[in-house]
Amino acid sequence: METISLASGAAYFAPAEIVQQAAIRAIQQGQTTYGPTEGLLELRQAIAERYQVLNNAQVSPDHIIVTAGVKQAIFNLFRTVLQPDDEVIAPVANWFGFHELIEEVKAKLVTLPTAPQNNYSIAADKLAQLITPKTKVFILCNPGNPTGRIYSSADVAAMLAVLEKHPQVLVLSDEIYDLVTFAGRVPSLAEFPDLHNRYVVVNGFSKSFAMSGWRIGYLIIPPAYYDACYKFQQTTIGGLSPFTQTAAAVALQNYQQVLAPMHEVLTQHREFICAALRQIGNITFNEPEATYYVFADFSAFLHKKRPDSGKIINTSLALSQYLKNEFGVEILAGDYFGAPGFARISFAIPFDWLQEAMKRLKHGLQGLK
Repeated sequence: METISLASGAAYFAPAEIVQQAAIRAIQQGQTTYGPTEGLLELRQAIAERYQVLNNAQVSPDHIIVTAGVKQAIFNLFRTVLQPDDEVIAPVANWFGFHELIEEVKAKLVTLPTAPQNNYSIAADKLAQLITPKTKVFILCNPGNPTGRIYSSADVAAMLAVLEKHPQVLVLSDEIYDLVTFAGRVPSLAEFPDLHNRYVVVNGFSKSFAMSGWRIGYLIIPPAYYDACYKFQQTTIGGLSPFTQTAAAVALQNYQQVLAPMHEVLTQHREFICAALRQIGNITFNEPEATYYVFADFSAFLHKKRPDSGKIINTSLALSQYLKNEFGVEILAGDYFGAPGFARISFAIPFDWLQEAMKRLKHGLQGLK
């Protein structure tokens, strides 16, 4: 039995034909040499235009560095602004990559708990209590991964009001899913006045544009941090391949044409998976406002016996392994996101696979005693 994975962070879509053809033309035109460290001007201008059109935000191409994906953008930043034992505040549940990158630079992660009962709202007073003289970065993932929560302009403003009293704290907004939405627009940190020159945005093309293997992300960074991030990139990976950047610029310049077909499919898949999970029963979740994940509470199925061996399943890690090994359906345990008992489930797979995966999930869960 072939395993159906609902654990991947990549969608199954192929990049849009217009994007593929742009890359092919660029290769044929000889755009296969080293690219500039900061990225092609054509792409940086397209990024700046995207924020003007979609967010009414003024972003200078001179404040953008094109990176090998968002993970590299974040590491670039952390490597240049964090010292060992510096503290980074991040809400949980949150993307496990943040934890790994913070560990890589020997900084300390300070978690800000959120809860599904209030749709993972970030309490300003709780944030204020966590800030210490060692706090150097606050991370906001908007929309939330894995939660699918969109933080509104009012939500972001409330967080920034707390941070206004701590100008030494850099604010990092990961907005990689900001164009995969079902419940309105995602506000960008770039929309807010940056009085202390310490707001950083990371974004890219892997999620919204289904270009995960192309490895294109970017930093929008204030001048005070630009030179250090530029130097780190220059001395490590250098510039990205020009032909991939040319194609990414075409994706942005034609974003409506590129995004619409994927959004239509994901909307249908979201409706189906939410209904299927409710039909299984004893699974609670908030319908995702954005991303292509459902982050669901499977704790009702813990501390139950496997029908084959009688062995008790005590953790979501063990549950996910059981479902994969015995029923060929893979989910990503919430332990990785700081939320034991939960699991992240992707619906960005072909619809017939999604249907079969839900059948297998139901069979596996309802067999536990």
